[in-house]
Amino acid sequence: VWRGQRSGNCLSTLKYNYNMVKPCSLSFQHVIPPRVFQFNPKLDPITSLTQYCVVRRYAPPAFSAIRSKFTRLYQCRVNVNGTIFSTYPNEYLHEHVAQISCAQKAIEQLKLQESRRPLPLFSDGDTDLIDKLYNELQQHPHGIFAKNIPEIFEEAYKQSLPEHWWTLVQTSPKFITESATNNAVIVFANEEADKEKAGSSGAIIQMDGIALPWKQKYWQLYITYCASTIDVWARLFGKEYSERFDSVMSDIDAHMSTQKTRPLSLACKNIYLVCINDCWHRVRVEELDKPNATARCFFIDYGDSDWVAVSELYICEAQFLRLPAQAVPLSLFGLEDFAGNPNARRHLDAMLSSKSVVSEILTKESDFYNTES
Repeated sequence: VWRGQRSGNCLSTLKYNYNMVKPCSLSFQHVIPPRVFQFNPKLDPITSLTQYCVVRRYAPPAFSAIRSKFTRLYQCRVNVNGTIFSTYPNEYLHEHVAQISCAQKAIEQLKLQESRRPLPLFSDGDTDLIDKLYNELQQHPHGIFAKNIPEIFEEAYKQSLPEHWWTLVQTSPKFITESATNNAVIVFANEEADKEKAGSSGAIIQMDGIALPWKQKYWQLYITYCASTIDVWARLFGKEYSERFDSVMSDIDAHMSTQKTRPLSLACKNIYLVCINDCWHRVRVEELDKPNATARCFFIDYGDSDWVAVSELYICEAQFLRLPAQAVPLSLFGLEDFAGNPNARRHLDAMLSSKSVVSEILTKESDFYNTES
């Protein structure tokens, strides 16, 4: 489906609606599963340690054996998610025996960590969680490795982190992340975060409804989206509609080219900005999928919906909300019975999508506002 754009600047082209299937650009490799791991005594130490790394989503254990020039005996080290376990000062005649002993030593120490009593899951809300993580990171001006944050949080608050904590860290402006060696990530508190920025409270922002030209029998329309014969969306032409829309979108383009602000948290039914194909769009969040860090967004000036990564959503400043949502819902008179016909959609795309039309309006104003749009 092609979504038509406004004339002028980059929006004079057509934007393809990719109908994205819950994309997620965020990495969850640093999130530690909250469950307690039980080592299997029937497995050999190397296999058991490898299984532990798989469950914990770590890289496989990396063994390195060193043979002494003097004794000709072996010592061994193993790296488990950045932690080194060693057989030192013990030495072994064979390299494989040294590896087994090293794996066993690692397991013994990991068992102590795993034996900690599971803590209750933090459930006070995303805003409180962000504040607590921010306060903890403020005490570490040189940052904290992402993989160590769950343990530090548990020690500080006696609660375990929810599964989506890493999504919050990556999408909140209160944190800064930097890549380190071996795919590690360091998290810092962003001291410059503007806590008072519009949209940070998550309060739902209200917009005025569009004033439709009910006194006119024929409307000049630009068809932006066709889902079926009873689900057609369009924008109105005219000084109060398309010209104002063009002006606001130009202002948004200029504003977002110099300053972008991510919300501290997202609220359903709130309006945000998203950039697709180098063009900005106003969207309303309809649904949040926190585990996958995506949001189902309704494009208020076009009429269709897509799943968007939450990291791509930005605050829509108040001055860009004065223009009402421009997408107007329509249906085709006399073709209601073809709403579920798959062939009808094909013809709609060919005849209406991204077309300028003059439409006779049969619905009365009172009937329009008595139906859900």
